[in-house]
Amino acid sequence: MSVKPIDNFIMNSVHLFEVNPSQTLFSISYKPPTPKTNTKVSFRTHNSHLSSNYRFTTNKSKDVSRLLSALGPRGVSVTPGKVEKKAHLKKKQKNANAKNSE
Repeated sequence: MSVKPIDNFIMNSVHLFEVNPSQTLFSISYKPPTPKTNTKVSFRTHNSHLSSNYRFTTNKSKDVSRLLSALGPRGVSVTPGKVEKKAHLKKKQKNANAKNSE
């Protein structure tokens, strides 16, 4: 069994969302068919903060469905990264110190 380009795109995009969800953008572009070309759907995952950019283009409805289910509104479950965890702990400590000083 081989790894397909769509699998790489999904894996890289999910990883990018997990690492830095607040600055990761996911965009979809649709180009309707013309007499010379077929329909084209392009997916792009971009994070300028990490200088990462992933693209995938397809004309197959099965690929579009798979990408939307993997990366759609409820498709990616993001766990807090190390940065968010540290910020959350600092906030808890600050609140605890404020309560203790009162």
